[in-house]
Amino acid sequence: MTLRLAKEYGLALRVAELPFIEKVQSQGLPTDDYGLLDSLKLDPDNKSARYAQMLHRLPAGLTEWAVHPGLDNSELLVI
Repeated sequence: MTLRLAKEYGLALRVAELPFIEKVQSQGLPTDDYGLLDSLKLDPDNKSARYAQMLHRLPAGLTEWAVHPGLDNSELLVI
């Protein structure tokens, strides 16, 4: 159903793994060129510096980057 709706409305799809990316793109649908880049587990103490480093290392093409901003405080630790 997701593929049918994407084709019907010309929507890009969120696809996180290379084999599935290739399958979706072979059907003429837009999606990321690389696997999902997720920064959830980055150390909060140097997260800003790591974001800058990761941004400079992005390859050419379409990449989806899941960014999880937050302050390293007691409220975030509870969550």
